[in-house]
Amino acid sequence: MNWDLGKLPSILSQNCRHLTQTHYNSVTRKGRCALPEYVFVKFGEPEHMERFVRDGEMYMNSFNFFRVAEGDENRHDKHEGVDQVHQALSGVLKMKDPDSGEYREVATITKATIWETPAAIDVMNMFCMYGVETSASEKTSLVNLDARVYGGFGGSMVIIKDPDKFIELVKKSAESRGLHVKFGKVRYVDFSTYHGKAGPFVKSDAFSYQNELRFVAYGGEPSVPLKLMLGNLSDITVTLPSSQAASLSFELGSGS
Repeated sequence: MNWDLGKLPSILSQNCRHLTQTHYNSVTRKGRCALPEYVFVKFGEPEHMERFVRDGEMYMNSFNFFRVAEGDENRHDKHEGVDQVHQALSGVLKMKDPDSGEYREVATITKATIWETPAAIDVMNMFCMYGVETSASEKTSLVNLDARVYGGFGGSMVIIKDPDKFIELVKKSAESRGLHVKFGKVRYVDFSTYHGKAGPFVKSDAFSYQNELRFVAYGGEPSVPLKLMLGNLSDITVTLPSSQAASLSFELGSGS
């Protein structure tokens, strides 16, 4: 499911959570939470995360960047943003013999997956975060977090303490630039069998370990990065080393 940021007030929840970690102070999420079942975490290089927090620099790479990012198994996805997926079934092509009237095999048609890419992909950009699912139990530990997440995207992690405010800042910055932005959870499917509608919030289940939440912006310059400036985020974020991610736990609570 994804949401148009222009309609966000109607889907906000009153539920809140807080984060605790050994050797670190508690981090509280005040007010309403946009996605009650997730905590937002951004992994990245320390210098990039510093600019993200200090200046609110929200760097959104183009969809085409991820489609051609060869050599980076965490980011490269040649089917990123595909609009439709069709499964062409296998079979045998036969032709009727005019003399005998019997059908003889001409060729074997192998199964194929056909991809449709939207024309708008050239002006689509994204900002990705890890979504910690917290609705299943009172306490959620990241001890089993896939090492490709905290080891593959950079040495720093930024936790968004107030996701409602963060989303509102994104919305205002995008609107000031004349951009349309959507936000939601990525759904993972098996593209070897999946048939039907896909879009910017559907990816191969090979990437399911990323448990991704993303913002998608429409209307930027073709195939170039987009920067939204949100202003200083230090009051709604906390920055930790990515190496500490597996020692985090998230507990349900009223916040303060």
